[in-house]
Amino acid sequence: MPAGRLDPGESLEEGLARELVEEVGIEAQVVRELGTVTRNHGEEVGTYETHYFHLETGDPREAWEHEVSGTGDDAGLVFSCRFVPRTPAPQLAGNQGEFLHLL
Repeated sequence: MPAGRLDPGESLEEGLARELVEEVGIEAQVVRELGTVTRNHGEEVGTYETHYFHLETGDPREAWEHEVSGTGDDAGLVFSCRFVPRTPAPQLAGNQGEFLHLL
């Protein structure tokens, strides 16, 4: 699941679109924001909001590899990407599937 932080002056939707292209190489349309969760990740990281979105893409690929672009710490990494069916509900990193029931 792609994730990242907003650049200065960037809206949530703009940041989401940029992160999708940089981290997984896809373009998608925002259907709606599903919800927001605020989590405390300890003193070193701090508290921040995680926003969850329902997206649609016309991407026909089932699986692909993508080299991360941009200037972040993950630039140059190659990720193996795939679309995961919604049912049964996928096991997500950190058990962060609290909004899957809204899809």
